[in-house]
Amino acid sequence: MTDQAKLFITDIYDALGDLVRAAGGPKAVGQALRPAKPSDDAAGWVKDCLNRNRREKFDAEDIMWLLKRGREIGCYMITAFINAEAKLGDAQDRG
Repeated sequence: MTDQAKLFITDIYDALGDLVRAAGGPKAVGQALRPAKPSDDAAGWVKDCLNRNRREKFDAEDIMWLLKRGREIGCYMITAFINAEAKLGDAQDRG
């Protein structure tokens, strides 16, 4: 797995994966979101959440944490993807 962001994001899972990589990877994110789990289990849970074929998914609070973490580290691929997919445009365009 490379630390470099993808040039093209095809779906929400790609966007979330880029954000997880930028935030230190599945182990770091897993420990932040599920501190009671052993770090390897938490990392596995994050990987499962990023796999569209798995049942595990991030909940709304997890997504909000990821969005805030993205802002903190200057990773805006997820917000750009959401804005483009939902046709929200740039927040600055709305005044």
